Amino acid sequence: MKKLFIITLFIASFAGLLRAEYGMSSIPVFMIENYVPRALGMANCGLTVKGDVNFITVNPASMAQVKLISFGASRMQWLFGSTYNAFNFALPIPSKYRSAGVIGLTAALFTIDGFDASINGISQGIMNAGDFLVGLSYANNLFAPFDNILADQQHLDMGFTVKFAQAQLANYIAYSLAFDVGVSYSLRVKNFTDLLDVRQFKSETNISDTLTFSAALKNLAVSLKGFTDNGQIQSPWYFGFGVSYIGFDNDRHMAKATMEVRKPSDNEWMLAAGAEYSYKNTIFVRGGYKILGKDYEGFSFGLGLNFEVTSTLAFTVDYSFAPLNYQGQTDAFSLSVVF
Repeated sequence: MKKLFIITLFIASFAGLLRAEYGMSSIPVFMIENYVPRALGMANCGLTVKGDVNFITVNPASMAQVKLISFGASRMQWLFGSTYNAFNFALPIPSKYRSAGVIGLTAALFTIDGFDASINGISQGIMNAGDFLVGLSYANNLFAPFDNILADQQHLDMGFTVKFAQAQLANYIAYSLAFDVGVSYSLRVKNFTDLLDVRQFKSETNISDTLTFSAALKNLAVSLKGFTDNGQIQSPWYFGFGVSYIGFDNDRHMAKATMEVRKPSDNEWMLAAGAEYSYKNTIFVRGGYKILGKDYEGFSFGLGLNFEVTSTLAFTVDYSFAPLNYQGQTDAFSLSVVF
């Protein structure tokens, strides 16, 4: 009952924030890339991240490894004074014997004020805009319903999301129904630190995944209503593929390298690489570089702090920023709670 009260209070508070800002009134929010603070610090390489509630919108398969009730809220300041707010919630389905999967909820808002807009090639003058999105997700390790031992050794996770989005441009409103599907395969491989005769790296080893391949096809949208009676905005779909390798993972140190290739249907191919290091699962340092793609984005950096109060209660704070050349910089912040 206490957990239910905390969840209800958090959702009500965040929903109030979304409603207050939505009155301000962008492009449909589900068109946005992997702008999650932790991913942003690694040049948006987030397809292979697992067990983090904030990554439901990056790859729904990541949610399969959420083991406890989790929720997170994030906020990002982006180009031209735009703001992105998101809330994610994950609930493992209770099961006596084997995993029954995880259910997730997403709410997001993207706003931008004072820009010169046009519809069907006709200038509309200076406008404000705002997009609101809600989504329902499900994910599970495909091995889990059949073999718990195999599921512990290898993760073949799959997830999907159904999203409803409303885009508002001044007095014009459009609606879309969109779908995401993601898959992630992880297995334990021989760790190179097993070959090192270094005592601090030879401490108790975590048997977590070390090699991960992930892919996601996002924003397969159906337009329910366009901005005008005779015109609709085609929502671009998005494909990404990523691979990551954990070089060592023990009770003190963890280092992860990752690389992703991404292709929006309305833009060029993008290639990015990132890395993450943590000390005692408490202090996190991240960095990344966009090798191909957007000219105004290159290096990105991030920090994180994880506070484990008990074995079933933890708070995580993440902050990342990315210089945008002459456009300033992107700042992103998130807070996650697991209990």
